[in-house]
Amino acid sequence: MGITIYDVATGAGVSPATVSRVLAGGASVAPDTAERVRQVVERLGYRPDRVAQSLRRQRSGLVGLVLPERSHPHAAFEAVIRIERTLAERDRSLLVATSDGTRELAAAERLAAHGVDALLITRRTGRDPIDPDAFEVPVVLVDSGAVDGVDTVRVDHAAGIAQIVRFLVREGAQRLAFVGEGSLSNVGTEQLEGFASATSAISEVETVALRLGPSTHEFAATTARELIGSPSPPDAYVCGSDLVASTLSAAFDVDDPERPLVVGYGAEPHSELVVPTLTPARLPIAEEAEAAVRLVKQRVAGLESDTS
Repeated sequence: MGITIYDVATGAGVSPATVSRVLAGGASVAPDTAERVRQVVERLGYRPDRVAQSLRRQRSGLVGLVLPERSHPHAAFEAVIRIERTLAERDRSLLVATSDGTRELAAAERLAAHGVDALLITRRTGRDPIDPDAFEVPVVLVDSGAVDGVDTVRVDHAAGIAQIVRFLVREGAQRLAFVGEGSLSNVGTEQLEGFASATSAISEVETVALRLGPSTHEFAATTARELIGSPSPPDAYVCGSDLVASTLSAAFDVDDPERPLVVGYGAEPHSELVVPTLTPARLPIAEEAEAAVRLVKQRVAGLESDTS
């Protein structure tokens, strides 16, 4: 078996996508890195597969999706389904890679090395800068912080949480608790900002608790135990995810007339089956997926016209 691009990448201590960019003459690679790659290419006698390169120029029909491992499970699952279905309607397929929340770009490079036509990076939490030309394919951020020069599809999470606050106040709530990720994610940060803005604008409501942590059953269960026994327990909970909301809701007696109101946030598909029934603010995931795929189609079509 001949020398492959993976052998070069291992020898140079870089990703296959970086080797590909160097061989293509991409200017986005640091000069010392590019020189190291070229030295390994020369030493190993690597020769690019021209047939594969030709196929690459004709497009693979694959779109890569980077999905964080620590994500709202229902929302993440629903997003994958919606994006895959929307791509299938356009005769494209989805290739998924996960990241631990700090290595989105490494996951994106793995996908780029497999010849995807475009990349979708969802709910980005890493702080590494994104070079829009680094992958030589269009990049679209989904539900992530804005990056100059990179297409982004976003949901107004602050407005969504503010809507929940107003709903609870109309239902008679006066002592609110917020339970969410906070600064652990871009989404959590926006949610917390929306909660603070909405509660500060309503004089008859009081914030009695802020509990910030991961969207897990363990965190929600611990929060429930702490707040149920507090001197002034909340009469309503604003939750950053459906998972947290369902765990909190299950901690209270269904028949208790004084049980607090609990509202979730996300894409729980079976909220009516939760006991007691979960009230969620649903994310527009179908519309988000459609917008992201539409951007991908436009950018890929633009590349094809530029090279035709």
